[in-house]
Amino acid sequence: MASTITQTAVQAVQKIIFGRLQVLSFAERLRSAIKHNFQSAYVPDSITELPRRRQITATPVAAIVFPEFTQTKADIHYEIALSRARRVVRQRKELDLMRHQAYANDAIAAELQGEWRGQEYDPVSLEGAIAMPMPVEIGTDEDFKDVFQFLHLNLDPRDVLSPEKEDVREELTSALGLQPGKELKWDTPMVEFKRGVVYEDGRLDLCKMVVGPTHIEKLLDALEKNTVVTQFLLGNNVISATGARRIAKFIADYPERIETWYLAGNHIRAAGFQLLVDAMVNSPRITNVWLKRNPLTPDSIDNVVRLIAQTTNLRTLDLENTELGNEGVMRIMAELTGRDVPLRHLYLNANGIGEKAAIAIAGYLAHPVCKLQSLYLASNPIGDAGALPIAEALKSNTSLLRLSMGSTGLTSRGVVALSRVLAAHPRIMSVDLAASQTTRVHAQRFNHLADGTIPALTALMQNPTLRHLDLGRTFLSAGGLEDLKAAVPETNLCEFRAFRKPDYGEAPSCPLATRRALEGNVKRFYPEEEGYRAFTNGLNARFLYSPEDVRLIDSVYRTRDQRSDKEIQQFWVDGDPVWEMVDADV
Repeated sequence: MASTITQTAVQAVQKIIFGRLQVLSFAERLRSAIKHNFQSAYVPDSITELPRRRQITATPVAAIVFPEFTQTKADIHYEIALSRARRVVRQRKELDLMRHQAYANDAIAAELQGEWRGQEYDPVSLEGAIAMPMPVEIGTDEDFKDVFQFLHLNLDPRDVLSPEKEDVREELTSALGLQPGKELKWDTPMVEFKRGVVYEDGRLDLCKMVVGPTHIEKLLDALEKNTVVTQFLLGNNVISATGARRIAKFIADYPERIETWYLAGNHIRAAGFQLLVDAMVNSPRITNVWLKRNPLTPDSIDNVVRLIAQTTNLRTLDLENTELGNEGVMRIMAELTGRDVPLRHLYLNANGIGEKAAIAIAGYLAHPVCKLQSLYLASNPIGDAGALPIAEALKSNTSLLRLSMGSTGLTSRGVVALSRVLAAHPRIMSVDLAASQTTRVHAQRFNHLADGTIPALTALMQNPTLRHLDLGRTFLSAGGLEDLKAAVPETNLCEFRAFRKPDYGEAPSCPLATRRALEGNVKRFYPEEEGYRAFTNGLNARFLYSPEDVRLIDSVYRTRDQRSDKEIQQFWVDGDPVWEMVDADV
């Protein structure tokens, strides 16, 4: 009897504790949304779980969120805030639906395209997509003065954020508008300013904050005495030649300071790039250079080779969409073949790579000194003609972990050739043949996977080193797709994606057995993961298809944009004064 009473009492206490924790959790979610003015990134879908005003559990939540009001007023403000948050979630779901419909449009385009017939019958530009930053407005002195002052003072976020430094934190909050916080998704402690974030791990994040040529001098001046920042993130800041010149001077003066230079979308051209390379090759600290969407053009070929061959510790280089062209990439890879360089991860997406450049890439991969681990070739007109020499080269390659060839115009012939070779590769971990998001924007050609690929793909899936395979939308029959899914339980795959447009009246297939097999593999290889969803949203899955260096360029601003319902403008308006100023900066 006593035992029963004790158990009942314990359960009652547990219920009270759980109820209190739930109330605190509800309150924290709504407070965060209010604090950030209901920006989509700060309004999780789970906010819809909060009780409505008429529910009894709403009262304690309202009292915590609005302690300055009477209970009646708090309840009213609570309902207004909750309604606004729910509206944000609803709008976000509507936007997700629109994006899904846009993805469906890609599927229609792929179906209309059919198998790519190659350059002779359906030519695609071999110069690469035009490299331009996204339209922006340059910030003001007032926008940047606080973050520049913080950098100039050489303050470490860890000192500011530690509990015993509350007085310092309050002083800086008052003086510089500093806001302590945590990075979205990864929870890294950070301090945020009007424009700019400094993370505890040494990242300076000014992505899309737009210092432009106007403020780049002051930014680098502020960093002169700073020994905290080691990762420099300046994506889409349109700094142009002025910025390239100032960064080059900084690297020359302080070659051991910065490890990562993320300079995507800055309208850096060949002359500015040469200045950067002149400085970078003398820096023993640099390991990462990211140059996506800068118009380097074939004029930069020699400097690309020099950067790779002479920068002592350069392991990751992003040259995506830099207008190198088929001839440019061919010459770069030919120059590098046989050289023992530190490069491990190379991004060449959207550069107009055709058969000639593919043959040169194959030569590089096949050479015994090749140590490349990640190769990204998506959105290039490689086709079967280029895939076949790459497949042949992979027979002798032993270094590659990741290969991305989405939207390269492959047909079953090219896919079979690659799959058969990769089935026996000693290290391959990730293969991506799915449609690139930029396929239509860059006027590229989708891959076309039909039933003839099934035996080769099945063999590839059974490679014991393979963990990630993304085929995207295929042209497999219903039976063919089921055959592939049925093969998953006999593999070591942790992620597998392949689907098809169902025929009219066709019942959707059940993914349960495939999902269970993937979950089982995750438990075997990643026992620390708390469930499959946690795995797919975490770093273990991310590092299957991307090198760990991507963590060094994570930007809270890019993450917020990805989660936002704000439409991102892709093209400049004719006569835009910002663009005219940036483009004239030579």
